[in-house]
Amino acid sequence: MMVRKEEVLEERVGALEKKVGEGFKGVNERFDRVEGDIRELRGDVKKLDGKIDEQGRELRGKIDEQGEELRGSIESLQHDLIVVCLVIIGAIVGSAIVF
Repeated sequence: MMVRKEEVLEERVGALEKKVGEGFKGVNERFDRVEGDIRELRGDVKKLDGKIDEQGRELRGKIDEQGEELRGSIESLQHDLIVVCLVIIGAIVGSAIVF
């Protein structure tokens, strides 16, 4: 009778060990999938970082280009203003000489 109880106990323990082993196997498979997903996400993040860096460089280039155009326009307007001022001064001086 005692031997039978030990056999039943060993069978139960063996069945429980098997279930625990299967449970760990399932957990390991899930962790492997999660690790794969994390690697995939890291790759996606690196791609996005590269795209953002590229867009930033393009934007800086466009801003620099527009800044140069604006500087050129301002310098041109300054020259035009100087010419207009000289014409006005010349007209004032000329009219003062006439009168």
